[in-house]
Formats: sequence, C-alpha cells, structure tokens
Amino acid sequence: MVLEQLIPEEQIKSRSFALWNTAGRPDDRSEEFWFRAVAELENELEHSWLVALEERENLELAMPKLPISKPLQRCEAGKLGLKQAA
Repeated sequence: MVLEQLIPEEQIKSRSFALWNTAGRPDDRSEEFWFRAVAELENELEHSWLVALEERENLELAMPKLPISKPLQRCEAGKLGLKQAA
C-alpha cells in the first residue's frame, strides 16, 4: 500500500464513510470499508497517472521534431546563441 501514503486521510475517511453508508451502515465492519476505500482511491490514482502518461506520450509523438541547422553555444552573458560561421 505504497500509494496510500499519497492519499489524504480525509479523502479515505470520506470514501469509507460513503461505502459504509451505501452498504446500510453495518456494525463491526469499519476496517473492511477503510481498506475498500484505500483500494478504490489507489486504483483511481494509478489510473489517473497512466492516463497522464499516455497523454504525454501522445503529445510527444504529435510534436514535430525540428532540426537545428546550426549548433548552439553559450554566449559570454550565459545566454544561448548561434555559433558564428567562420
């Protein structure tokens, strides 16, 4: 449960309460709902990361690769500039 450390406790409490409430508020099952809430939130977090990664990869594939015709060098002021042709 490494991802659990990234999920705010209040979010877990809220989700576990909602699960418990939906199940008819049964007695003596608080741990069950807590762990179900953690599992659901971890899955959602992992899914959102995978979606973000896929979107990033798609963006990188869609970006044109522009050739640099002249090599860059550092200018005296520390800014990037074009190398002067001799």
